[in-house]
Amino acid sequence: MTGSHPEAESEPPTVVLQCRGCKNVFGDTLSLTYIDPELKIVSLKDVSACIVESKRKSTSKEGFDSGAVFYKLSCKECDTVVGKKYVDLKQVDALNEDMINSFTFHDSQIATYQVGSLMSSSEKKTKQVQKSSDENVSPNTDLANANATDISKVKYTIVAMEERIRYLEQKILDQS
Repeated sequence: MTGSHPEAESEPPTVVLQCRGCKNVFGDTLSLTYIDPELKIVSLKDVSACIVESKRKSTSKEGFDSGAVFYKLSCKECDTVVGKKYVDLKQVDALNEDMINSFTFHDSQIATYQVGSLMSSSEKKTKQVQKSSDENVSPNTDLANANATDISKVKYTIVAMEERIRYLEQKILDQS
């Protein structure tokens, strides 16, 4: 079993999961129940902006979850199927029971971004400058590299927000 429980890790950064199509936010890794990098799946205990199609259970016929019983999980905004809510995994050895009644997404169905923190960024920069001073390396080079990384994170977040705003504006215009 290659998956892991979030408690076993040391405070990973918070990652936001959103619809790959319309950028609607579903949740974040603060409600993480299971992750399997090999299978490229993430399960959350709580989500928003998703609809569980609870009228009909389905059984997976192929793939890593063959034999699993689940409800389809759709994006509330664009109605795209984005994941599964498993209700029975008795026939599946590859999946973990923590996924039952959780909302499971495959990375092909979602987009993600990491939430940054000004406090941790400034602390990292300070530590990098102190470390480079101790090693007689130019602190300006390390500081410039740290700033470039921070700028890239901010740029990525702004681009994601801009895409979401454009989508929402277009949706409003289409309704008019």
